[in-house]
Parts: sequence; structure tokens; C-alpha cells
Amino acid sequence: MNSPGNGSLDTLLQQLALEAQQHPPCSQERYFALTKLVNAILQSKRLYRPSSQQFLNYDDIYNEARQELFLYICKNIGNYNPEIGSVMAWVNSLMERRFIRDVRAKESKHRKTLSDLDNIPQEDPPPESLAELVKKCLIEDRGGHFKDEHITNRSDANLRAIALLRLEGKTWKEISQEFDIPIPTLSSFYQRSLRKLTPLLQDFCLNYEK
Repeated sequence: MNSPGNGSLDTLLQQLALEAQQHPPCSQERYFALTKLVNAILQSKRLYRPSSQQFLNYDDIYNEARQELFLYICKNIGNYNPEIGSVMAWVNSLMERRFIRDVRAKESKHRKTLSDLDNIPQEDPPPESLAELVKKCLIEDRGGHFKDEHITNRSDANLRAIALLRLEGKTWKEISQEFDIPIPTLSSFYQRSLRKLTPLLQDFCLNYEK
């Protein structure tokens, strides 16, 4: 498949973005348009890519930023305004000014946190963190609600399994590869289901007793 010229590519991307905007969130039509849009952006090879000399762990940071960018696009395609600029201009601006910066900051904070652990006096163990309580809630899954909430015809791709992978630090790309399910499908299901079952998580965390 030959790559389209810049003009025809910009036209294609704009058509797909506007088509996605016309369909309701979480609809199959919007999902199809967004999938085509993300694939076209990837195939264009015009996505912003900083010099590898700018930071350590280049591939990890860039790939994580790219996945977060695509998730943002899928959730916020309504923010794209064709009167301001092309889709690639919007996407590359987000990638350069927000997602690369955010992932680098997260990596830096994570490394600092790990190194600081050695300097903390070992006294009484700290109370369980919210993340630990959420993990306990998912593992116990009283009533099976989180396991029952799954992608159509894929009982293995349930909210419990996906949320536990996210808590382990798995990226959306890794989870997508594990289940062989596109990232937009996983993200849409995850956000929708999490909102639905958040009251169960809150109740567990508030009333949990060791």
C-alpha cells in the first residue's frame, strides 16, 4: 500500500476525525472510525518523534507516550477543531507538549521514589495504600461483579483481569497484545465498566477490615 501524499493524507485524517465526531461515544461506528484514524496516523510515519539523545529509556518512554496519546485521541476526538489546523498538527502538538513530557515526569518520579526507599527508617509498616485496597477488592471480587463485566464474547477479557494488569504497571499496548484486542476497544470498555462499578470499589475501601 503506497503512502498518500501529505495533502491527501491530511484530507483522509480529517474525514476520519470528523466521521468519528458524528457518532455517539462507545458506538461501533465511532470505534471503527477511530481505529482507521489511529492506523492511518501510524502508517503516515509523520508522528512527532524527538531525538533519542534527549532522554534515557527512549523506546519505553516514546512507546508509552504514544499509547497514552492514542487513548486520549479516542476519548477526546471531540476536541479536534479542523478550523485550527490539520489532524497531524493537533496530534503532534499533543505528543510534543504533553505526552512526552508527562511520561518523562512519571519515569523520573518513579525512579526517585524507588531510590528514596533505602533512606526511609524502617519503623511500623504504613497503612495499606488505596492501590493495595483496590487490588484486594479486585482479587477477592465478592459477588463476581468485576469478573462478570467483560467484553462481548470474551469472558477472559473482563474488568477484573484488565484492572489487575493495569495495577501491575502493564501498558495498554501490552494488554492489547495479551488479549489480542485493539486498544480503543479495551480502553472504551475499561472506562465504561470502571465508572459503573466504582461504587463497589469505594464501599470496599471504606469498609475494609484487616
